[in-house]
This record gives sequence, structure tokens and C-alpha cells, in this order.
Amino acid sequence: MNRNIAEAQQIMIEYATQISDVMGVSDGAARMVALLYMSPSAISIPVICERLSLTKGTVSLYLRLLEERGVILRARAPQGSRQKFYEINPHLWRDLARDMSRRHRRRLEITEEAVEKSLAALNESDKTAGAEDRMAERLIVERLEKFRMISTLSGRMVENFFSDSDRESTETGKETARRIRIE
Repeated sequence: MNRNIAEAQQIMIEYATQISDVMGVSDGAARMVALLYMSPSAISIPVICERLSLTKGTVSLYLRLLEERGVILRARAPQGSRQKFYEINPHLWRDLARDMSRRHRRRLEITEEAVEKSLAALNESDKTAGAEDRMAERLIVERLEKFRMISTLSGRMVENFFSDSDRESTETGKETARRIRIE
């Protein structure tokens, strides 16, 4: 393997642990994703074990998890090889964007529900509340409305971002496939 590629792989593998929470996986699984992502071809289990200094059992566990999530795919082994090979899902970014979008949408729904319930609780007017309490309630209602507005705005931004990255991922995948067929 080219020295520059190996160095780039190592850098990504080291940094993967810092973003593992974004992918919702352990540090070791994130390192495996980085290795496969930065590899121009499929990799066998023994090579993964060696490159990441992990046991075969740990690698098998991470491979199963990542395969179930659609992050990686089992690849065709070279003729005559009895080993299992894995590669990154060629539609990884599109699939991750969709997953993140779904999770963000759910968080927005939870936020909206909390705001609605809080507003409903504040609307239960207490006839005996003094002027100070009514002012405090108005202040909290204003804060909740701002929170709702920011939440809605962030939802729109996230949806726009993910729909753009989905479109770019699809176009990039098509270009890559076209280039590979030509070469």
C-alpha cells in the first residue's frame, strides 16, 4: 500500500474515536469504519485485526453490528480465498443522512410535545395568581415560543442539509460508478 494512503488511513482511524458518538457506535467500531472508508478495496478480517490491534472476536462483533446497520457490506472474496472480506457501504453518506434526519425529526417532535405541554400548564389560569406570577408566566411563555421557533428553524436547516447531502451522495455515487465502468 502507498505510504501516503497508509498515513491518511492512520490519521482517520485515530480521529474516528472523537466522532464515534455521532455515528452511535463504540470507539473501536468507529475506528473500523474509518479503516474501511479509507481503504480503496475490501479488507479481510485478519488484516482488520492487525491494522486496529483488535482480537478476532472483537472485530467479528463490530463487523456484525456495522453490517446490521448497513454501514459496511460483505465483499466478494478474491478467487481461491476462504476469508471474509468487508468494504464500506458505497451509499454510506446517503444512508447516514437519512438516519440522522429521522433521529433529528424525532427529537423535534419530543421538543414540540414538551413545549405544548408546558404552554398548556401555563394556560391553566390560576385566578388567584398575583401580578408578579402573571408576569413570570408571560416571560416563560415568550421563552417557550422562542424555543419553539429556534427548534423549528433548526429542523428546517437540518432537513435542507440532509436533502442536499442525499442528492450530492447519489450524484457522487453515480459519477464513481460511471468512472469505474470506464476504467
